[in-house]
Amino acid sequence: MVTLGLLTATAMVVKDLGVVVAGAGALLGSCVIYVFPALMFTSALKAASKAGGALSGEYYAGLGILYAGATMGMLGVATVVVKEFYPHLLK
Repeated sequence: MVTLGLLTATAMVVKDLGVVVAGAGALLGSCVIYVFPALMFTSALKAASKAGGALSGEYYAGLGILYAGATMGMLGVATVVVKEFYPHLLK
């Protein structure tokens, strides 16, 4: 809900809706590809470890993928913002 509100607010301010689509694509694409599967995987491993057993290295690898995906999504949104509002920084 927060993401939808931010996208709507951005769409009201920006004249080019391509910026909104690019930002949404960067953030939501990263979530679909990296964050959501890693979140499901680590949740399943955590539930299995409650039944008995320690967390394996796979759990921590899944957390690493989750954090890397979140970082890539934020970097994608930052790239879109810099490209639209601060293009002089890219020259």
